Amino acid sequence: MDELLNKIIEDLETSASFNSNDPFAEHAEKDFNDKAVNFKLKLNGEMKLRHEIGEYKDIIKDAEEKIKAAKEKALAKGYAKMVKAETRAQLAPTKAEYIKLHGLTAFEDDCRLAKLKETFTWNTNIG
Repeated sequence: MDELLNKIIEDLETSASFNSNDPFAEHAEKDFNDKAVNFKLKLNGEMKLRHEIGEYKDIIKDAEEKIKAAKEKALAKGYAKMVKAETRAQLAPTKAEYIKLHGLTAFEDDCRLAKLKETFTWNTNIG
């Protein structure tokens, strides 16, 4: 992670060249360096959080596998059993089934709209 971060900063620094004859060069270089440091801190923080989220996902996956294995072991040793429900759940018809039964106009009159789904998305495109 640090190698990638240092490579990004190095690329930024080598691509930025300042003319020593320019009276504003010193100010521009300082401004650039300040922005590079801020960028590095922000990017480093984001990469740490991305890594942290990945670790939590791994923990969840590992825990789910362990739960599944423990349940299988309990079943195999006779400590537990799988029990089927006595009645089946009633399901509403699918969109296609409803339209086939009642027509498109009836579906459009009777349907409900779902809430818009929110998706977690990073603001930058790294990793």
